Amino acid sequence: MIQGDNAMQQERFLKAYDQFADGVFRYGIVKLSNRDAALDLTQDTFMRYWNHLRRGGAVEHEQAFIFTIARRLVIDRYRAKRTTSLDQLRENNGFEPVDGHTTSPEEAADAHRAMALVNRLPQEYRDVLTLRYIEGLGPRDIASVTNLSANVVSVRLHRGIAKLRALMHTHHDND
Repeated sequence: MIQGDNAMQQERFLKAYDQFADGVFRYGIVKLSNRDAALDLTQDTFMRYWNHLRRGGAVEHEQAFIFTIARRLVIDRYRAKRTTSLDQLRENNGFEPVDGHTTSPEEAADAHRAMALVNRLPQEYRDVLTLRYIEGLGPRDIASVTNLSANVVSVRLHRGIAKLRALMHTHHDND
């Protein structure tokens, strides 16, 4: 029976990895602004997930569980060391989308401007907007990852979008 449990754990792990690894990597890129650190974050996140499964730990919502691990690892890294900005990552290392979609230079420039505006938002709005619109998590999953209520997440999403629109109008008026 232990062989069967191990095979089921391995299958569950591989399925979760296939489903969420790119998202964890993108989250790492956005939060850590360093490709190597994002790769390390992805590896560390899934190692912790694997260890949890091997110990027989239960997981009800895999995506929320995995992103909670990633978020906590990012917090640990912030505490250990300051990171470079996303702009420096793009200037020094380039930025490669992990989903394989090719973008035109205009789309890349728009994405760069959008990320620059998002980075100007307060952290509380940046976090929920990143999880919602870059990682595709719903308000309940974001609430689980951030230890906030779903109502607080929804309010922060709404206010964050409003602040982003205001920044976009200000930015557009200055161009």
